[in-house]
Amino acid sequence: MIAMVTLPTVPRYVFHFGVLSEISRRPWVYASDRAYAHEVFEPLTLISPPLTAVTYTAPSWTTQNFEQVVRRYGQEDELALIQADCDKHTVWIAQPDSSGAFRYGAYSPGDMSPDAIGLFCKKDWKAARDEWRTALKSGLTTGSINGALF
Repeated sequence: MIAMVTLPTVPRYVFHFGVLSEISRRPWVYASDRAYAHEVFEPLTLISPPLTAVTYTAPSWTTQNFEQVVRRYGQEDELALIQADCDKHTVWIAQPDSSGAFRYGAYSPGDMSPDAIGLFCKKDWKAARDEWRTALKSGLTTGSINGALF
């Protein structure tokens, strides 16, 4: 009986702890958004809900450029390159097309939400950029979006 209640939940917790491990190994990465699962048919999730989605944000080399990955349980990662203009409170978002080339979307530039202003303009990214540069110099990561975030 207990196995029937907990076994469907195990892959979600594997994802949950994998994501937390990735974040802890990369101090330059910030988990800017998290979503948790509460499933009625999986009672364990009602007590301790696992992560089902997380948005990673990492600074790029320049002051207002960022790399972002949305990782969802059971789905492909969504990558984005972000240019934030904090003076005008607008954001340019480039995502990969079918060939893998990053292209700006039809709605770029867009207005920043209050959360985006706080994340891209008010958060101090200096320590994160220094951590990333240290990791690059020591060979722990590459300079690409996948190297920055994963």
